[in-house]
Amino acid sequence: SRRRKKRTNDDNKANNNIHDNQPPTLILLPPDINLPITIQYLFTNTHQLQNHNSVLKTTPLFSYYNVQINISIRKDCVSVDHNQIINNLESVPDIKTYKSPIKGELIKWLIIEGQVLHEHDGWRTCPIVSIKEPCTHAVQWHGQCAPCGSDLTIGDYTQISETSRALIPMLHGPSTLTVSVNEAERLENETRNRLSKAGKLSLIVDLDQTIVHETVDPTFVEWMFDPSNPNWKALQKKEEVVIIILNKDACIYNGATRAYAEAVCKIIDPTNQIFGNRILSRDESGSMTQKWITRLFPVDTSMVVIIDDRGDVWEYSPDLVAVVPYNFFIGIGDINGAFLPPTQLLKPAPIEAKLPPSSSSSATVVVVPITDPEVAEVSIPIIMDQQNKTVPAPSTSLTSTPTTTPTITTEPISNEEEEIVQSNQSKYSLNKF
Repeated sequence: SRRRKKRTNDDNKANNNIHDNQPPTLILLPPDINLPITIQYLFTNTHQLQNHNSVLKTTPLFSYYNVQINISIRKDCVSVDHNQIINNLESVPDIKTYKSPIKGELIKWLIIEGQVLHEHDGWRTCPIVSIKEPCTHAVQWHGQCAPCGSDLTIGDYTQISETSRALIPMLHGPSTLTVSVNEAERLENETRNRLSKAGKLSLIVDLDQTIVHETVDPTFVEWMFDPSNPNWKALQKKEEVVIIILNKDACIYNGATRAYAEAVCKIIDPTNQIFGNRILSRDESGSMTQKWITRLFPVDTSMVVIIDDRGDVWEYSPDLVAVVPYNFFIGIGDINGAFLPPTQLLKPAPIEAKLPPSSSSSATVVVVPITDPEVAEVSIPIIMDQQNKTVPAPSTSLTSTPTTTPTITTEPISNEEEEIVQSNQSKYSLNKF
């Protein structure tokens, strides 16, 4: 019994230390308060001025005018029953009261009496007061706070839901465990430091047509279990992908059902050494056509790599490494991709062929004698560069720079060839260069 009491006391001390290390909660103006407003009176003093500084949920914090006015700041009283002195005002505007949305210890006011809060000054996103909470309800499970055990589903007339403070699911599988933004940031910082020390990355892996390919043809099943079949060897499990993934902190994000993903993982990872229970399917993500990296890493994605054959489902995230679709069974495609649009293959950029620059701008034009008159009519001059590479000329006329003159050389022809050319001049014409 003494050991149990000591262990209970140690747990309570640990919980108290955790709460003591938590920073105060900064309270912002709710969106239903229209700016500008004028602060009339602060009801609650801070712990530096008053011993009783605790506030409960719905405790009035300050009163305000919903317009901009000039008032004299009252410093001689602390009772809310005293009348506020207003200078030269015939009609007094309505006074409204702002109540605390949480309970805890008021640490510091960030506004003063008589101050006018304008939207262009940034008061829509600036805190007005800081309150130290006994528990921030950062981890919740089934509507219950995990650290303090409070039932957060009980509402009140303020309609401020405590369950809305932790809406981020951190687990891969089906679970109602959610955390707040600050808690998610703390957890991801720990994960990033752990991966950095181990020299690893977080890898999100798709299944269909990325590392596996499926078919519903029963013929392949017969081949798979018949070692005497010549196709048996081609249907055995490959180990190359498994070896590559072993160096990463891998999880599965698949667009199929969870039962399907678990069945595939039993085949490719029977010992749960690679993926473990880190499986996210469309049953948990809620979409059959889209995937979101923030579903698994809501705060920091600097250590995340995605491999998938479909870039459109990720909206072409910069963390994506698109792979060529794995089509082992020709004509089958993705058996779980009936809800997805057809894949649009990316066309490679055109490659422009360029000749290597020559050391001189001069070129030599060689006129090749052609005996066939029909070919002679459509013949194109051939330019020989300095590296003896033939390039068709763009036109039948030659232009040269003022400093460089192309050299034209003509091979001598025999008398018989000359007579043939002269006899055909009336019917055909030779191109002159």
